[in-house]
Amino acid sequence: MGQHISQHANDKQEIEPALTALQDAAEQLPSRLSADNGYWSGANLQALEQKGVDAYVAPAKTKSYTKYL
Repeated sequence: MGQHISQHANDKQEIEPALTALQDAAEQLPSRLSADNGYWSGANLQALEQKGVDAYVAPAKTKSYTKYL
């Protein structure tokens, strides 16, 4: 469907560009999306919610992942 490649070391800033790439390729956003814990951040979760994407993102590998919310 869509692809997004980045030179960034982690994915915390990549959900918006990935959604843009998906939108451009498919002319629509997915209704559901799964992502690994590299995408776990408050900003990413908020962006997914604002765009109406039902996202399944693995939580960060930390004892208290609520700091990202």
